[in-house]
Amino acid sequence: MKKVDFREYLSREEIKELRTANDARALRMFAINWLVIALCFAVLGSTLAWPFKIAALFVMAGRQLGLGILMHECSHHSFFTKTSWNRFIGHWFAGMPVLVPLDFYRPYH
Repeated sequence: MKKVDFREYLSREEIKELRTANDARALRMFAINWLVIALCFAVLGSTLAWPFKIAALFVMAGRQLGLGILMHECSHHSFFTKTSWNRFIGHWFAGMPVLVPLDFYRPYH
């Protein structure tokens, strides 16, 4: 089986754009992730039927994974244009909600 290289599907400009830190895109990803988490809490606190609540728990578990991915990118200081933003937002809005401080995660990763 031939190994597929992503460069076969993306142009140099597309690769450069994906590898370039973009503060607006990064903040949007954090905001969407936290909006979904807030909606899950709203479903859990509502009077909706149990199947909806169980579905909300599964969605929330996926968003915890999302926080881990965002923390991973911030730990490389590659998500935001400023290192201080990667450290602060990555720590408080991605790492600490899942009980993994960014400074603890970064060295062993």
